[in-house]
Amino acid sequence: KKRLMPFLFVLAGMVVVIAPLTIRNYVSGFKALTETSGPTLFWLGNSHDSPGIGLTYTETQKQLTAQTQGKILPTIKVLIREVCKYPSDYKSLLGRKFKMLFNGFEIPANLSYDLFKEQSLILKIAVFNFTMICPLALLGFILFFRKYDHIGILYTFIFALTAFVFIFHIQSRYRIPFVPFYVLAASYSLFWFWDMMQKKAHSSLMVGTVLFMQLFLFTFPDREMMNRYFDGGIRSIDYSNMASSYLLQMEKKNLSGKERTRHLEKAVEYYDKVLPYLPDEGKVNVYITKAMVYRDLRMKIHAI
Repeated sequence: KKRLMPFLFVLAGMVVVIAPLTIRNYVSGFKALTETSGPTLFWLGNSHDSPGIGLTYTETQKQLTAQTQGKILPTIKVLIREVCKYPSDYKSLLGRKFKMLFNGFEIPANLSYDLFKEQSLILKIAVFNFTMICPLALLGFILFFRKYDHIGILYTFIFALTAFVFIFHIQSRYRIPFVPFYVLAASYSLFWFWDMMQKKAHSSLMVGTVLFMQLFLFTFPDREMMNRYFDGGIRSIDYSNMASSYLLQMEKKNLSGKERTRHLEKAVEYYDKVLPYLPDEGKVNVYITKAMVYRDLRMKIHAI
């Protein structure tokens, strides 16, 4: 019973938080536990041909979403059917999701952290990011377990937060709810290292360092995954969106003079970054847009 109590407390807390939204949905005519997009999000990360990371829609995902319609029992039955039908695909899928759940690469959805990092000096020099937090946190959870008793409810809560991300599809923004708790565990790891140094516990320091390095290598940004699914880290759509945002801001603010020229030049710069990732037919629209931007630049130069 004592071991079961933490799970019951976490479950009760979840019910208290989620129940009002569920009741509101049913009263409003939406038969959804939390939100109507839940089925789509689930099959985005759990159809056999899905990468399980990022935001990639597939025909299978659309078909399974239509079949299950967000109902729990049909979803379970269809998932079991799909796993039995494509066992090797699901083995690869679950392994990929598990690895990327703890990976230091900030998996993008509609926005790219790595693109913002290009623009920000603060983000460039930030050391205590998820790449560093995650291995320290995993080490911290091990150290917590060795030192403190009766923290089962904390572990259950953190496991539930982490598991919910794994159940759906992996994106960096979905990790945000559990990051504060990982920061606490990571901070404890740093304190532990300092404490061991003060006590000159060399054997413990060596074991801790070796374990940390193994965890660090496991969570270090996976270049293969980044190249395969995210164009090396920043997707072509991210560069395209950035170019479009410069043009949109220019028109919205009705910029002129040097500011207009700067925005046009930045748009061209980001469109140039898009081209290497596009197939030949996809490059046509970019070239057309670039031609329009160059025309605007030429008109501006002649006006000056």
